[in-house]
Amino acid sequence: MEKQCPPPSNLYLFPELKNLLPHTPIKILDVGCGNGHLTAKLAGLGHTVLGIDGSQSGIEIAARTYSNAPNLSFKQSSVFEDFKKLCEPVDIVISCEVIEHLQRPSEMLKRCFQILKPGGTLIVTTPYHGYFKNLTISLLNGWDNHFKVDLDYGHIKFFSKRTLSQMMIKTGFTKPSFKYVGRTWGLWKSMIAVSRK
Repeated sequence: MEKQCPPPSNLYLFPELKNLLPHTPIKILDVGCGNGHLTAKLAGLGHTVLGIDGSQSGIEIAARTYSNAPNLSFKQSSVFEDFKKLCEPVDIVISCEVIEHLQRPSEMLKRCFQILKPGGTLIVTTPYHGYFKNLTISLLNGWDNHFKVDLDYGHIKFFSKRTLSQMMIKTGFTKPSFKYVGRTWGLWKSMIAVSRK
């Protein structure tokens, strides 16, 4: 029996991601795939998926856990590397809850743009920071807990719909559409930006 990785905390994104994908098989690059759990679920829909991550241990866990999964592979790579060295152009690039951890997020977006086929789609998810949610955190005096400054790794960028849109458009993508998932209206956990090359 194949040992499974524990599900990631962002598995709530999968139903919406599934709805954004075509029913016919395509090639997908998952940028920042972690232990590969979500990547494997995407491949389970019949798509050919390559998951990349900078963490050697994460890629080792993913490769070991999903070694028998068809149409699925993993490679260790920084999100700032030239993705063309890793694979042929793809139809869709997905990056879930990664961009907020990067010092230079626009560099990752440039790499995504380069590896996409003409007309290809970029799907980026990141924690939602909207006015009502931020006001609620302020009223509950929750910013110290929200930012968790004692973590060695964590979020260093906090995107709004406007700032993520601006960065994607500046990179060459079309104006993204947005969906919101997790929790309830105005207090969403994440936003999903969908744009095209």
